[in-house]
Amino acid sequence: MLSDLLYDVRYGLRMLAKSPAITANAVVTLALAIGANTAVFSVVNSVLLRPLPFAEPDRLVMLWENNPQNSQRPERVAWRDFLLWREPSPAFSQVGAFSVVNEVFQGESEALRIAGCRVTANLFPLLGVQPRMGRLFLPEEEALPYGGPVVILSDSFWRRMFGADPAVLGKTFRSGSRIRTVVGVMPPDFRFPTKAISPGLGYLSGQADLFEPMALPAQHVLATLHTNLVIARLKPGVTVGQADTEMKLLAHRLEQQYPQSNAGWSASAIPMDEQVVAEVRPALRIFAAAVLFVLLIACANVASLLLVRNSARQKELAIRRAMGAADGRLARQLLTESVLLALMGGLLGLALAYGAVHLLVALGPDALPRLDEIRLDGRALAFTLILSLSTGFLCELLPAAQPNRAAPNEVLKMEGRGEAGGRGRIRAQQILVASEIAMSMLLLAGAGLLLRSYLRLQSVDPGFRPQRVLSLQITAPASKYPQPAQIADFFKRVTDRISALPGVKAAGGISAPPLTAESATYALVIEDRPETLVKPQTVVGIYGVTPGYFTAMGIPLVRGRFIAESDRRGGPLVAVIGRSIADRFWPGQDPIGRRLKVEAGVDNPWMTVVGVVGDVRFQ
Repeated sequence: MLSDLLYDVRYGLRMLAKSPAITANAVVTLALAIGANTAVFSVVNSVLLRPLPFAEPDRLVMLWENNPQNSQRPERVAWRDFLLWREPSPAFSQVGAFSVVNEVFQGESEALRIAGCRVTANLFPLLGVQPRMGRLFLPEEEALPYGGPVVILSDSFWRRMFGADPAVLGKTFRSGSRIRTVVGVMPPDFRFPTKAISPGLGYLSGQADLFEPMALPAQHVLATLHTNLVIARLKPGVTVGQADTEMKLLAHRLEQQYPQSNAGWSASAIPMDEQVVAEVRPALRIFAAAVLFVLLIACANVASLLLVRNSARQKELAIRRAMGAADGRLARQLLTESVLLALMGGLLGLALAYGAVHLLVALGPDALPRLDEIRLDGRALAFTLILSLSTGFLCELLPAAQPNRAAPNEVLKMEGRGEAGGRGRIRAQQILVASEIAMSMLLLAGAGLLLRSYLRLQSVDPGFRPQRVLSLQITAPASKYPQPAQIADFFKRVTDRISALPGVKAAGGISAPPLTAESATYALVIEDRPETLVKPQTVVGIYGVTPGYFTAMGIPLVRGRFIAESDRRGGPLVAVIGRSIADRFWPGQDPIGRRLKVEAGVDNPWMTVVGVVGDVRFQ
């Protein structure tokens, strides 16, 4: 049997070499289709199929609060609420929290903006992660102001900024306004998908650069802001449904304890692996189905080529049958040649997939979670092999049946009359062509729908004019600008110098740019209407802006005026509101001159409304 297989392979290679044009066409066609499928499988495997790199990831859940104003989009958790959640529970063995922050690393010659992550002391043990060197955070470090001065570095940051120094433990450096002491370094394979597990926040490619303890007194003004992401580990035997019920009960307790800020709020538990990929799973499934159709079209194309090639070999096949070769033996020979074609296409496709995957990782689309984990691994290689063998069988399925359609003497007579192939070949080609057209039309319809969706998204008015607008992120190091007045002066000098550049029409700053979903939400109190405090409709996003921002972004003024240079620290506090906010709180009235304030657990000062602008899409 093995000798027959080796003979078929040698003979098949000789026959493929005799028709180089058809062979090259088939190999390239299959390589493109198999390469596309392998590349997409690598993405699907890394993002959807591979378990999260934590201990028992199926028992990890994300805990969210649900704003009654927008129940479809989970909200991050207030620290005050998290303190209740972390108490002993029948559903959870551990509950931890973290928040993503921007840090400024003060190097020897320059300051670098880095990604930081504040975590509770139990978060890493909850995930089942241990450092490669040093220690994790201690529970008592949460009681220190801002978690104390200790930090844990990521492996990449340790290598990049400290040259992989094994004596890094105990070293100090300045980050922000504080001196930090390194107490640990995370392992190189540790990947913490920080922003991927917060819907709408995009993805912080790879991991945070450094971690610090999270600590915030419950009575602090920031304790009521929804800024924290919460992960919990289920107790053995507890289902996600039971955990979700437990969260509903805890939310009811918080609503009774804090009726002003928690009225109408609920809570939910979502599996962590589901949370990471929830937003990209439908797109990846559609993409995988599309490239599978491309493969089927390629198979039909190659099958047509093999039909033509086999038709030219009808005399040879008829003579072999007349000499005693069984139909099964001839079909096996043709199948061997088809599989050889598919394997050659698979090898070339594997090379194309390797380049495509590296290009995808290099481009780094922010919306794709676990991006840096995407690679061609053993699963992808096995997938390519199975796909190539299956493609070889599929391509020869119809052509291999053709030698059985006529007796050898009839085939030889048709050869003499120049009628090789007969009606069977024509019918088979018609079936293949019809299949190709049907699948192509299906792909074309899908592409048309995607194009229409894209054009509709392009026509959505974001509330500002993005054309000819450039943006950059700036962080003023607290070590150099410790006072709020110094920070304000710094940004004024920056925007003034940018505004003076040739070709610049206007320049301004904002605390969180549109379409980044980085705003904090607050409840508003309207003067003379204290009852509005307990209504969930009063929860809005608050942003700090500098003069010139609205002009630079092309945001239209509806009524009143923009923020001006005279609205500086020390003067009366003013606010510019969106049109929908004005219609919500003052329907049919003039909001200019009305006063409101932010409710954040303390008695904040009143702000006077001086302007109304068009609505801007921030989420």
